[in-house]
Amino acid sequence: AIQPGGGNSWTASFLSPDTGQLVALDNLSIAADTVLIFPGARDLNANIVGLSRPGSWSASSSFADTVRRGQVPFASDFGTWGGAIAFDTTLPSNQPRPWHFDVDTEPTLGVTDFLSVAVHELAHMFGFGTSVSFDNQINGVAFQGPTVTALNGGSVEVTADYGHWDFGTTSPPYAGVEPQTALNPSISPGSRRVLTPLDYAALKEIGRASCRERV
Repeated sequence: AIQPGGGNSWTASFLSPDTGQLVALDNLSIAADTVLIFPGARDLNANIVGLSRPGSWSASSSFADTVRRGQVPFASDFGTWGGAIAFDTTLPSNQPRPWHFDVDTEPTLGVTDFLSVAVHELAHMFGFGTSVSFDNQINGVAFQGPTVTALNGGSVEVTADYGHWDFGTTSPPYAGVEPQTALNPSISPGSRRVLTPLDYAALKEIGRASCRERV
């Protein structure tokens, strides 16, 4: 839990999902086993359908380990208080973006699947492509964490910006071109993608202590 008081103080900072402007909030209280996420929507420009990253923070020296959720050293184990996720409102044609919100049915052609985008952005919130512990598993453009390489039979290529699996990446133990991973850099309208074994393996590499029981 992050419970300020008694000389312990901190400031959470994140980009407002509605405006993209920096927001700073002092001394939020966040329960144990809880991540606080501020969701919203705005025109994200071009073909971007979702945007997120973990929030930043500053804290009194005595409170820093608490705010990073006890994940020390930070270079190998990632923890977060939360952050913000923005969802797109407008197509490049300036028409409203159509979203599919039903988790029990597949999206139709031309409609963006909210579940797929939300799962993708939540993975970024938990450090995929957004944390030092993720970057430290990369050599060149190859992710070489032991859980990932054991599952895949070798390293897995990432995009040049280290933010995603490379285009078209699929997950063992499945054969063929599907299912593509949830952390591919793009998704076509009408498609659904959820976390695959490869995505889960990477999350385990990023935060070994926090994710061990969940993956």
